[in-house]
Amino acid sequence: MEQEDFITQLSGKQARAWHRTVARMLKDRDLADDVLQESWRRVLASQVSFPTRTEWEKYFTRTLVNTALDHGRERSRSTRLAADLEEAEGLADQEQDQLRSVLDGERARRDQRILREAMALVQGLPAGQRHAIVLLINKRPSETLQDISRREGVAVSTLRSRMYSGIRHLRRLLVRKGLLPLD
Repeated sequence: MEQEDFITQLSGKQARAWHRTVARMLKDRDLADDVLQESWRRVLASQVSFPTRTEWEKYFTRTLVNTALDHGRERSRSTRLAADLEEAEGLADQEQDQLRSVLDGERARRDQRILREAMALVQGLPAGQRHAIVLLINKRPSETLQDISRREGVAVSTLRSRMYSGIRHLRRLLVRKGLLPLD
């Protein structure tokens, strides 16, 4: 069954049930709208095809629940960080600095996790894109694309196109894994 067929055949009753489920999970109807929309985007971006409507519904339901769980985790983390910052206002300067240091460390660990995942995903890119991304990562600050192009024997436009495509591909993979937000 094609995605378009599934979307057009989807009954309003099922969509309302999904919305209610997410709203109960997150205890927020407005956020449930966002999660439902993000789940649709993820399913459509995955370009997965299933032979029956039931399989599509199962796939979408899993995606919806996972997206809701991700939002719930992120919201609880943000709530904890905001509460910690509010609590820090009543602390002495030294204690505030210690708390900021801890929060900065948590952000740095999250960023490092995304970076490690991105580096692992680079290996799965097509050869030309992978090579261009590796060149970009290893580029010296004083080096220009023209320098890299001459050294590698590839046209600047080809190198730029492969870098752009590789970055876009890598971003889609990171969004699909839930490590980056959808734009």
